[in-house]
Amino acid sequence: MTIQLRPKAILQTLIWIAIIAVAFVIYDLLILLFVAYILMVALYPIVHRFEAWHIPRWLGVLCIFAFGALFLIAIVIITVPPLITQSQSLLIVIPGLVDQIIQQLAESSFASQSQLYDALAEAVRLLSTQVSSISLNVFQIGFDIVRLFIDLLLVCVFSFYMILERDKVHRAILSILPVGDKERLARFIRIVDERLGSWVRGQLILMLVIGSVTLIGLIVVGMPYAIPLATIAGMLELIPIVGPLIAVIPAVLIAMSISPVMVVTILVMYILIQQLENNIIVPRIMNSAVGLDPLLVMITILIGARLAYVWGALLAVPVTAIILIIYKEWSYDPSRSYDPIHE
Repeated sequence: MTIQLRPKAILQTLIWIAIIAVAFVIYDLLILLFVAYILMVALYPIVHRFEAWHIPRWLGVLCIFAFGALFLIAIVIITVPPLITQSQSLLIVIPGLVDQIIQQLAESSFASQSQLYDALAEAVRLLSTQVSSISLNVFQIGFDIVRLFIDLLLVCVFSFYMILERDKVHRAILSILPVGDKERLARFIRIVDERLGSWVRGQLILMLVIGSVTLIGLIVVGMPYAIPLATIAGMLELIPIVGPLIAVIPAVLIAMSISPVMVVTILVMYILIQQLENNIIVPRIMNSAVGLDPLLVMITILIGARLAYVWGALLAVPVTAIILIIYKEWSYDPSRSYDPIHE
């Protein structure tokens, strides 16, 4: 049996090998482009609404970015100074809190009857030592802040032009991807935009709502370090199931240094917030977003963090959502009446 290699096939293979090699070199830029694309699909429905009001697309995009910048500046001015102060105080008192908790365990009958106490005490002491020994390098922090600012600026610029040239972006994707059925690929891109945009908008709203509700609850019960604890709760909403459980741990540790009543109060408050989230907030906010199994989300976040650290963890869910949409769309039977958006 002889294998014939056509020059066109060889050329296409070499081109794709070169593209993959270049992608490995500029992967950080590709990540920024992907984030800009996610931002585009999240903001485009708002821009489209502006266009329905006869507002030019470029002006609508500028209004959205201006409002977003003013909102972020207001949030930074209001929350960052107390967040830094309370976080520094929390890092300072962590060793004392840990020693106090260990002392309480040592005085309990459970600790004297089990070897688990020794392992727990050692693990907690080690953790507190690592946290309290963190050295803040001013130059490194300044460099990271500048780099983050530049990345955010690039993402905003990329997304601005992607929204303005949305149709050209889609045509470019259609022409680049080696798929014969272009009509089906266009349908797939539309589904990705709708599902992914819904997920991004819903996730941002969910993080803001949970963080705000947690902050109000902590202030009402008189919990110290309310701002950093609420910030942790809001950010960890990115991780289903495990995220809220992790957010409870620092709150409970601090409550243990206050009183048993405060521990019970904090646990009850976090349980009520989770019930509110699961039964009211999530069904209303995420009803049109892509649905992912929580276990699958946790696995993909771990894989993403292993491959690309923070960016990988943050982008793991949207990438997984896109992969699932690809699978559903390509396994779609045209003879059936079916809409994968509402399946």
